[in-house]
This record gives sequence, structure tokens and C-alpha cells, in this order.
Amino acid sequence: MNAKATLEVATQAPDRKLLAINGRYTIAPETTSADMLNDVHCLLESADAVVDAVIEGMEDEGGQMIANAHQMVPRMLYGVRYQLEMVRNLVAAAHVATDE
Repeated sequence: MNAKATLEVATQAPDRKLLAINGRYTIAPETTSADMLNDVHCLLESADAVVDAVIEGMEDEGGQMIANAHQMVPRMLYGVRYQLEMVRNLVAAAHVATDE
């Protein structure tokens, strides 16, 4: 998987990119900086929970995660990676929205 998430500059604000994987996801023009920062909080909270689950799962030597680590861990880490890309783009877009 290769995600390329980029933020468009302020002159292209109505079509600010949030994330691009196979599809392209944009931030709606009416979204406020406060809305974006609230979403950042939710995304970081869920990414943190996934990382905690991986850590706990990998510490349990007889657990299912260790047995299936080659499948489960990469999927979970890709999910966190995409969440962090969205967080970066939301923070950048919130700064642009605040400056406008």
C-alpha cells in the first residue's frame, strides 16, 4: 500500500486533500478549523488505542496476535499510518483556515 496524502495550498482551499489511498478524500469547504482540530483529537485517540493494542498483544506470548502477527500487525500499523497522515493534513488545513 502506498498512500500519498498532500494538502493543497490556500489558493485551492475548496478542494483541500485529507487523504489519498486508492480514492481521494477532501475536506469540505465549510469545515471550520475547530471542526478539523476536533477530528484530529478523535484520530489521535484511536491511533493511540491501536498502538496500545499492538503493544499489549505482542507482549502476550501465547496470544492470538503473536500467532498471527505477520497478518494482524502490518494491517493495524497501516491503519495508524493513514490516521497520522490525516492528522497531519487536518492540522495543516486548520492552520490555513485560521490564517484566512
